[in-house]
Amino acid sequence: MCVVLHLGLIFLGLFSVVSPLHAGPFLDGQRQAPRVADALKRREPSVRRDFVDAGAAFPPSGLLLRHFKAEGQVEVWAPSADPRSVYRLVRTLGVCMRSGDLGPKVLEGDLQVPEGVYTLARFNPRSRFHLSLGLDYPNPVDRQRARRRGRPPGGDIMIHGGCVTIGCLPLGDTAIEWLYVAAALVMDRGQRPTVHAWPCRFGRADCRERLEAQPAHAALWAELLKIDESFAQTQRPPRVEATPDGHYRVRQ
Repeated sequence: MCVVLHLGLIFLGLFSVVSPLHAGPFLDGQRQAPRVADALKRREPSVRRDFVDAGAAFPPSGLLLRHFKAEGQVEVWAPSADPRSVYRLVRTLGVCMRSGDLGPKVLEGDLQVPEGVYTLARFNPRSRFHLSLGLDYPNPVDRQRARRRGRPPGGDIMIHGGCVTIGCLPLGDTAIEWLYVAAALVMDRGQRPTVHAWPCRFGRADCRERLEAQPAHAALWAELLKIDESFAQTQRPPRVEATPDGHYRVRQ
């Protein structure tokens, strides 16, 4: 569990398509919070510019966050302006404080940042750390892993502002405002942003060396590598499911 107070959770109701001139119910509801209203005024122009410059559709119709733990980076990808085309890298954000080591979050209080496939399930406009976005941790794979160990998996894993953490992803206030606005625009169109949380960049030699030194997580990392390779080949997030015995599988 990271040190974030979750005072404002999302309302998952009806959604409508958002345009530069009209927002749907989700964004209208978020705008009632002063911090979100201020963030929209400050960051929407730069969010729009970054998406357009990257060749991504705006307003965005989807969002993929790729977190690389060892490198302390979060890549933001979004569908191309051409709906038949691929995802585009829009921006890379830096994680300003890290917690734990390579390997998945296993138990409550282990200070680890999760590794796996998630969605953004909560939007907190009144976070203790300015604004925050909550992962749907623990997912079925995490719960199965914790069940085998006989202890609770923990929860409340957030991407947030500020620069302090014991298991979350702090980006600083400016970057979280940018990401919160982009993610809210996607939610306003009825889509939940996807998060790929990897231990490191699998293609790098130093990443392979570090993973080989920790064979206890080899099975999980092999599953995540297949997901990463699928994205590298298609430039689209693959459909991923959790198996009954607690593993990730790419759906064909």
